Amino acid sequence: MNEKNTDLPRFPEPYWRSALTFPSFSKLDTDITTDVLIVGGGITGITSAYLLAKQGVKVTLIESGEILTGTTGHTTAKITGEHGLIYDRLITDHGKEKAKLYYEANADGMKLIKDLVEEHSIEFNLTAKDAYDPFLHSL
Repeated sequence: MNEKNTDLPRFPEPYWRSALTFPSFSKLDTDITTDVLIVGGGITGITSAYLLAKQGVKVTLIESGEILTGTTGHTTAKITGEHGLIYDRLITDHGKEKAKLYYEANADGMKLIKDLVEEHSIEFNLTAKDAYDPFLHSL
């Protein structure tokens, strides 16, 4: 019997998505004027739009599908700067100083997330855990 089970999702759905309802937006069907156009409604696009708007920039964000359903929507929602294989490659290809800059940018991003959660009193099960990455200790 070669019947396909059509009840299964096309992609595995992360646990964190099951309790959320995502907003939907109508298609942009008129000309608009904006200072900055952001293409992509994932966490990076939405965060960029938020930070720019907070600075008084007129921002438009567009997404071809539903927001938070691409790469962002299919992550474990783990926030980390521990990317051992990436650091190994960065050190090999660009040297320790560039790898250190990458680490610092990730650390700044993690701090931004923590600050936004606190600033907006976002109900978020953010829990810090210790990690060890031998590549980071070689920086």
